[in-house]
Amino acid sequence: DTIELYNTIPETVPVGGWFLSDDRDNYKKYRIPAGTNLAAGGFYTVSAVAFGDINDPNSFEPFGLSSTDGDDLYLLQADNLGNLKRFVDHVEFGATALETTVGRLPDGQGDLYRLCAETLGQSNTAEGNKVCYGPVVINEIHYNPDGTDDNLEFIELYNFGDNTESLANWRLRGEVDYNFGAGISLAPEEALLVVGFDPANTGLLDAFRAAYKVDEAVAIVGPWTPSAAKLDDGGATIKLYRAGELVVPAVEPSYYAMLTEDIVAYDDEADWPLAPDGAGPSLELISPALDNRFGSSWEASLTNKGTAGRHNDDDFPAISMTNAAATENPLAATATFTVALEHTSGMTVTVEYATADNTATAGTDYTAAMGTVEFAPGQTEQTIVIDVLDDERFEGNESFLLNLSNPAHGYLLNNQALGLISDDDAAPVIYISDVAVGEGNTGTLMAMVAVTLTNPSTAEVTVDYATADGNALAGADYTAASGTITFTAGTTSQTIMIPVQGDITDEPNETFEILLSNPAGAAIGTAAASVTILDDDDTPQLSLNDVSVVEGA
Repeated sequence: DTIELYNTIPETVPVGGWFLSDDRDNYKKYRIPAGTNLAAGGFYTVSAVAFGDINDPNSFEPFGLSSTDGDDLYLLQADNLGNLKRFVDHVEFGATALETTVGRLPDGQGDLYRLCAETLGQSNTAEGNKVCYGPVVINEIHYNPDGTDDNLEFIELYNFGDNTESLANWRLRGEVDYNFGAGISLAPEEALLVVGFDPANTGLLDAFRAAYKVDEAVAIVGPWTPSAAKLDDGGATIKLYRAGELVVPAVEPSYYAMLTEDIVAYDDEADWPLAPDGAGPSLELISPALDNRFGSSWEASLTNKGTAGRHNDDDFPAISMTNAAATENPLAATATFTVALEHTSGMTVTVEYATADNTATAGTDYTAAMGTVEFAPGQTEQTIVIDVLDDERFEGNESFLLNLSNPAHGYLLNNQALGLISDDDAAPVIYISDVAVGEGNTGTLMAMVAVTLTNPSTAEVTVDYATADGNALAGADYTAASGTITFTAGTTSQTIMIPVQGDITDEPNETFEILLSNPAGAAIGTAAASVTILDDDDTPQLSLNDVSVVEGA
């Protein structure tokens, strides 16, 4: 056991000679050693080694703190002669589990609460420390439901821990009382409802489940006492106690130490939510991680039905959608989008959807669609299937959009997903063909060189070309040329036209090349084509003619 004192004022306080006690019949059990000073905003701790030691000169009557029954602590100022002058402070705490620290938060203010960590010698907020509740918490209070039926009031308990908790011998105390019997347990993320009517009355039970759409799997216990009691509309305190160690006194009946699991003192004034008082919504804990002593940690449910037996966000679940993918297929292909709710809802959740073009085009690449997705109560997943269309054109991977809008009884976590269509057509390949052309005797003839794609593309394809001499020479046998061939979307054939010079000179067949380079949107299959100029001139014939000559005189 350790007791910590905290100086709340901005000056040093001499606490030497003051007394600590756990007994109102004897306030002078332990004297703080003379000369002890407590600095402004400082801390001073006294352990059971001191106040529980009969041999300690300052321990007039050794004492210890009770974990099974709780205890009181008194701090009194005394003069140098040991005469009590005034009460400085008095606190009390209930049964506490071993190795558990209770403290005030903020420092020096209010009652003692179970803390999540020990912070002796420093602020109770050090390193993010806070009041520790649960793992079973008072999660929802419907103290003033819409209408006049008090049987619709409820208190919801929720287990946010990782382990199933047995509620056998637990107690609900405060505004209403309830003793939990054997065989009641709460699994992780499971809720239980405490009501003012007897659940054995099937008519009342069925009406309650129908009013709040409570799943049959959710346990409902009651009635709380006193009989016909209702939760105070103006505010009240509700305490949940865990059954701790079984205490077996020598004479008195045995009992369980009642450990504080959670305490809520709700109100109908600021800073507490006001809507739950008469407007119909329930009072819901925003998160078990928050300090539920404060009204800012609570909110009104989004509907008058609250979320009885469900997660507190269940009356307005987030709607999300995943991306989808498909590959073109001559037989059939579909892109399947999954639409999901963050958690189940007690109401039908709907959301509208519609496709929209991105790089893919409706009617060519996919079938446009629109409609409504509906989640019946309890459902959390639906799918939207979009048909993907096949073609024989290379177009690369494309995508379209699926948009969600107009949700009912839920909200959009994301309102758009991408449908990716993978192309099943190979990228086109460019080929250029050899050609032969007669030269002619005069003027020029055109060498028609075919350049083709193996398959069409939805994008423009280009490739550069240039002539190169072989044994045919540019300027003498043909006209040099260079440029860029462009295949517009869907086309697969183009022609390069090269002028060939005619002559009457007998010569061998000659060749030059057309070279391809710098393709865009396709690959080159053949990088060069040979153009052969066919000589069409006869071979020259040598002949001798007779001649006569007159002899000179």
